[in-house]
Amino acid sequence: MPLIDRAVRWVAYACASVATAMLVAIAGVVGYGVFVRYVLGAPEPWTDELVSYLLVYVVMLGAAEVIRRGDSITVDLLTTRLGPRWQRAVEIWGMAAVVVVASVWIYSGWDMVAFSARIRMVSEGYLAVPLTWVQFAIPLGGALIALAALYRLVQALRPGWKSSGGGHLGGGGPRS
Repeated sequence: MPLIDRAVRWVAYACASVATAMLVAIAGVVGYGVFVRYVLGAPEPWTDELVSYLLVYVVMLGAAEVIRRGDSITVDLLTTRLGPRWQRAVEIWGMAAVVVVASVWIYSGWDMVAFSARIRMVSEGYLAVPLTWVQFAIPLGGALIALAALYRLVQALRPGWKSSGGGHLGGGGPRS
């Protein structure tokens, strides 16, 4: 497996691992919130705010691995009936579109983070965290998604690319 393949897999796997840890943290915070609200009768309003911030990062970090593996939700009513050549064309155009959208997220997300940093915006909730911490998920997720989509795009452009079948078009490499 070439070095770039291993590097992309490692980055996507590391991000998915962090997202998994955040999901565990979310479960703990929600459990704590339920306990103090319904057992102790003393609700902690900051728990909902923290969970929402963590959830944004879970989605942005997890999306890279989902795209790299080809496990995103797809409507494959037509693509599974296409021949390999057209499936490859759909994969190429699809991943190119993902790269374009992710690039917009990177640009506009970074602009949003820079603006929030300039005026020192903080959340209006109980945590009052700098919004740059929360907003940074957008350009970070965009960069990770672009990396995964570029990886799949390069895979589709390689000779011998094959659709993985099923509910999605694959990246041509082994699924893991």
